[in-house]
Amino acid sequence: MSSKPHELVFHGLREALSFSFRGLEKLKDKYIWSKSEVEEARGYLIYFRDTIKKENEPLFHALFGESGDFFELEPFARGYNSKVLSFKTIIDSKVKKWVIKVGFRISPVVDFGDPSTEGYFEEYQSYLDLLRKVVADRPILSHLLPEPQAISFATLSSDEHGKIGTTLAIQPFMHVVRPGDLKKTITKEEKLQLLSELRSFKELSAHLMDTYQIRPELIGEGNLEIVRFGEDYHLMLLDMGWVDLKKPLPITQTIAHFSAQYVIGKLENWLKNKVGE
Repeated sequence: MSSKPHELVFHGLREALSFSFRGLEKLKDKYIWSKSEVEEARGYLIYFRDTIKKENEPLFHALFGESGDFFELEPFARGYNSKVLSFKTIIDSKVKKWVIKVGFRISPVVDFGDPSTEGYFEEYQSYLDLLRKVVADRPILSHLLPEPQAISFATLSSDEHGKIGTTLAIQPFMHVVRPGDLKKTITKEEKLQLLSELRSFKELSAHLMDTYQIRPELIGEGNLEIVRFGEDYHLMLLDMGWVDLKKPLPITQTIAHFSAQYVIGKLENWLKNKVGE
């Protein structure tokens, strides 16, 4: 993005104005569940399941087992770009829990990318592929991405609006552990492992920014978290959001910069100073 002052001011005003126009819809997206949304999500999940079965049968079996049945679809969380619901399937006679993220119509600001467009889906897929590539070169981050996961662009028929579409993502439901809950259980070796993973993530983020002009989006909670795997703990990037530094989004980029510093710094300081005392 241009660093010329007058262009920064222009794009900042444009970004702020777009937020004012989108704000009411985004507040509703963030906080209000309706019964129709759950039923709509069920339709999207069926669409996703049937599409995956046709296009990638091994992934279909990894997500939905042999039968393809799912159950206990229920609301879990809401963000500004998508709503999240959890559901269960049976894989090899074991119950597995997953989340499906259903994109909203628009994002909070112009140029950030609207989940209801195929362009957003294509950017999402490209970013996920890139993350998988750079993580593969860093074995210490082998748990950073929740896998298996898959994304799709889905369209449903609506009596009121004709065909409506959005970006969908499915990934495992993970057991997040807040730092305060670890204080009495984590060992020194586990603390050092988490610190090493965090520092590698910082290096990965710097590489993405320097090489691809993209940074992981760490605004708010539920992005970079400590996750329990049996008796072990690892860092995981639960939300695949990103900020494209090439787009004219000076306000969003500034917020993303300071949010990343805060999230990483807080976690790093906690691991250094609190755990194991």
